[in-house]
Amino acid sequence: MARVKSSTATGEKKTTTRSKKANGNGAPTVNLEEVIRTRAYELYLSRGGKDGAHESDWYAAEAEVRTRTA
Repeated sequence: MARVKSSTATGEKKTTTRSKKANGNGAPTVNLEEVIRTRAYELYLSRGGKDGAHESDWYAAEAEVRTRTA
């Protein structure tokens, strides 16, 4: 992942992460952590957005994603 520093209109420094690397055959690689994070957020929303279960959301999302990608 490449970290890119840029300036905003107000002059503050901003660091972003790019993950558009390609594998050997030219296809972009999948960032599993980002996929897991997105799925955990979906689980959070499906519970009505109530706090207090972020770890169980993360572990459930991780299990789902790793099962799909295995």
